[in-house]
Amino acid sequence: MFFGFEYGWHGSDFLIYGLGKDWLKEHGDMMEWDLYRFMQYVHMDGGMAIQAHPFRDYDYIKYTTLAPHLIDGVEVINTSHGDPEFNKRARLFAEWYDLPVTCGSDSHDTSERWFAGGVMSERKCTSALDYAQAVVKGEVTLIGE
Repeated sequence: MFFGFEYGWHGSDFLIYGLGKDWLKEHGDMMEWDLYRFMQYVHMDGGMAIQAHPFRDYDYIKYTTLAPHLIDGVEVINTSHGDPEFNKRARLFAEWYDLPVTCGSDSHDTSERWFAGGVMSERKCTSALDYAQAVVKGEVTLIGE
């Protein structure tokens, strides 16, 4: 297990890899930044961003921002979704922009019991950034399809 965090911006979520707790402490005002500025800092400081469940559709989400030119990949399988259309649309989005893909369960704590989703890789990943680079290079197999 590696350190990463999920950054939310107006109903859109992004999985951030390769930046540690110190980065979060140094950028305590990041929640005041717009999405473009946030992604500039993530990439400038060596991190990577995956857009999580880009087509999730629930009543509390007012709108979703797709950011194909700001991200390094797309979560195309999110096993917590009850509607398979969410994942189908995410896959089409990734294909349209030729973006690398990943998968997750979206489980945030041990009380949630979603169907398992994730990735496998022949590459030995030793850090969150190493994992993200494996995704970008297409060195992962998605679990949960």
